[in-house]
Amino acid sequence: MRVTIEHREGSPGLLHNERAYYLDCSIDFSEEEKAVIARRGLAAHHITMPAGYPAVLDATEQKRIYGLKLAVAAGFTVFAILLSGLMGGHALPAFMFFGGAGYTVYCLYRFLNPKTLSYERLALGDIIKNRRFILQTSNPTRSKETEEKVLIAIAELKGFLAESTDVAPRSVHEF
Repeated sequence: MRVTIEHREGSPGLLHNERAYYLDCSIDFSEEEKAVIARRGLAAHHITMPAGYPAVLDATEQKRIYGLKLAVAAGFTVFAILLSGLMGGHALPAFMFFGGAGYTVYCLYRFLNPKTLSYERLALGDIIKNRRFILQTSNPTRSKETEEKVLIAIAELKGFLAESTDVAPRSVHEF
């Protein structure tokens, strides 16, 4: 397991008059760890984020998917325009055009404004799928403290995965 944590400073508001400090965390599981998670059904197991600092999953994957959907919807809309020229006054190309145009607008909106949900607990399946998550803190000191807490939680996760590799052997007890 490789964990990368980067500290950065930014302005979250529209007026950019506030300062915020972010922890950009990335977890890369080894193939062996992914196999243990899949074999033991541990994708629903979670790590708990430090209290008061919910994690936001990185939206890169979501933007990639909506970018592909946007391209398909735009192509469908162009196809409807070409079809309307060939078919004349039929209603089908008009329905295709408005359906395609509506879905294009929706995909464009989702691409530009991806859903960002805050999580107090991150499931292993979500971490494997997205790799990156972000924590926001109020000052640099809190950022460093939060990093230590996140590393402790990830170390506990690593221990949990190590213990989950093998089933405990049979034991006999007499009382």
